[in-house]
Amino acid sequence: IFFSKKKNYGRIISNLLCIINSSKNKNLASLSIKKYSDTSFRFKKNKFLNLFVSFIFFLLIGCFMLFKSLINYAQRKNKKVDIVVNSRNSKIHDQFFSKLTKKISKYNFKIQGENFDYPSIENNFNITSSLRIILLMFKYLPLVIIISIISRTNYFQSLVRSILIYNRTFHHFNSFPTIIYLTFEDNACSPMFYDAFKNSGGYKLLAYQNGLRFREKSLFGNCFDHLFCYGESSLKLYRNLNAKIINYNFVPSIILSNNISLLKKKKEIIDILFIDEGLPFSANKKYTYNFVKEDYLKKYINNIIKFSKSNHNLNLVFQLRPYDKFQEEIFTYAKSIFSNSKIKINKCIDSYETYRKIQLSKIIVTNQSTIGIEALSMGKTAIFSNHSGKNRILGNHPFQLNYKGYKSFEQIITKFMKKKNNKLINQTSFFVTPAKNVNTNDILFKKINEYLKINNNK
Repeated sequence: IFFSKKKNYGRIISNLLCIINSSKNKNLASLSIKKYSDTSFRFKKNKFLNLFVSFIFFLLIGCFMLFKSLINYAQRKNKKVDIVVNSRNSKIHDQFFSKLTKKISKYNFKIQGENFDYPSIENNFNITSSLRIILLMFKYLPLVIIISIISRTNYFQSLVRSILIYNRTFHHFNSFPTIIYLTFEDNACSPMFYDAFKNSGGYKLLAYQNGLRFREKSLFGNCFDHLFCYGESSLKLYRNLNAKIINYNFVPSIILSNNISLLKKKKEIIDILFIDEGLPFSANKKYTYNFVKEDYLKKYINNIIKFSKSNHNLNLVFQLRPYDKFQEEIFTYAKSIFSNSKIKINKCIDSYETYRKIQLSKIIVTNQSTIGIEALSMGKTAIFSNHSGKNRILGNHPFQLNYKGYKSFEQIITKFMKKKNNKLINQTSFFVTPAKNVNTNDILFKKINEYLKINNNK
């Protein structure tokens, strides 16, 4: 240890992680250590306080696992099924996988989530594993302390998260074993999640991209046997973040594939549809958005108001995002914000209201919302304003604004307002697959069939 090169300290910790988790995949362990070493995964913002908290968590992690193991001791092991579909709750299942589960009804499948067949993955563990980890934590404590001091790296932080994620995932899939696991949470398929799924007897981990993804550490090293993503830009982003992707398909939003009526052409009576990305509303001390920190949203709203005052002749609509709580209060609040303009406020009456309004609109304007990508997939002109200055969703495409104040915002909208822009819309297929060309359910069903057939023939 003392004479090892600095780059080898991470390898030693990765080997240690494999010993603790009883896993042999050192590459996945290394990815996990790198992933959770980032500052965004700190337990506390202060560097030294975070080190102290991480150290305490490392000492107590086995005891926490044992406590949870004893509480959930009665959990029984289920028979292995062909496929488990992670839907989290009925609302998400209706939006994403309701039609697919009808297609796969010939197989032995289960739905995971609230009020479904299988529970979501939580902090439940195995008693034997918990006792073993308690012993290993104290056995290897001096080693981790020495390496952390010499390398000046807080490895406790990475180890705690990696051990927790691996063991709760391993225990879950041991209790609810499956051949194929399909999830809409592609951003949650971490190296330890993947490793635990495989070591518990899982065959293929399939993930559907459910929203825009940005260059952030939470995606680093994520692993998929098959990724169903929007387009080449998403695939490129993942690979730049050291993702392990064995197979993939480019697919449009499954919501559009589930509702073909949303792709029908309708008379465009709305000139510009502005997409809400969060309002600073508070009720009973509960906030939908921190308006102080997310200052770019304030700029976005103020620019919309200013634009409306200069364009009285246009039919402008501000489409509220879905709010689970305080919807009526937020609707009233939104109207008060835009009271001095002619902008109409439209609330989300259901999960598909925004899509219906997109059908009726000539131009859609958003900052960095997934609905903007879906609008492009529907064949609409969608402008990304990038008031935050952080994420250029469309790179150098003309629909992507490099925000430099209100004038740049007004110019890009007026530039495309009276054009059909079909050629430019077609050029966005790098970012999102056109919904009229592909049915996501058909692709998912086909791949599930293929993988189950291969597994049965092994």
